Amino acid sequence: MTYNILTDTDFFRDLESGNAENIRTDYDSFIGLVVEQCENAVSKVELSIMLTYTEVELIPYLGLQKYADKASEFLKQMQQMADELVKAKGNTDSGLKWTGKVIDLVELVYAFNEVGCINDGEIKKQDLLNAVFKIFGMKPVDYFRKYVDIKGRYEYSSATFFLDDMSEKLKLRIKEDRRKSREREQNR
Repeated sequence: MTYNILTDTDFFRDLESGNAENIRTDYDSFIGLVVEQCENAVSKVELSIMLTYTEVELIPYLGLQKYADKASEFLKQMQQMADELVKAKGNTDSGLKWTGKVIDLVELVYAFNEVGCINDGEIKKQDLLNAVFKIFGMKPVDYFRKYVDIKGRYEYSSATFFLDDMSEKLKLRIKEDRRKSREREQNR
C-alpha cells in the first residue's frame, strides 16, 4: 500500500488549484478510493499511515472548502474503524514481515505440509499457504508456479535451497554453542 495514493487524486488537484467545477464528482471518487484502500489494507499500521498522511495533507484546505472538511471527517471515522476494517478482511497485523524471497517461504510451507506438523497434517496446502502469507502481511501469490520453480531447481545438487541453507546454519550455530558451553565448563 502506497501511503500517498489518496493524495494523488483529482480531488486533491481540485483543492490545490481552487477548481470547484468538478469537486463534487472528484470528492465522490476520492471517498470511493478511500473505501477501496481500506478494504484492501493488509495491516492496521499501513492503513493508519495512509489515512493519517492524507489527513495531514488536507490541513491547508480545512475551513476553505467544505469538501475538504467532509473528507477530513470521513478519514477520521475510517481511522477509528481501522481495527475492524482489517479484521473484517481477515488479515492479521502480527508485526512480522517476511524479508526473504517469496519462493523461500513457499518452500518452507510446502515442507510444513509434507511433514504434517500443522493441524496434524489435516490442512489443505492452499489454506496453509494463505494462512502463513497472512501472518507475514503478504498477499497471496501463484503458489503452484513457485513450486514448479522449486522443482525446476532439482538439476542442481538439491531443489530445497532454503531448507538446506537453514539446516546448515542451524547446525553451525549448535556446533558453536556446544563449543562455547564446553569452554565455559573447562573454565569453571
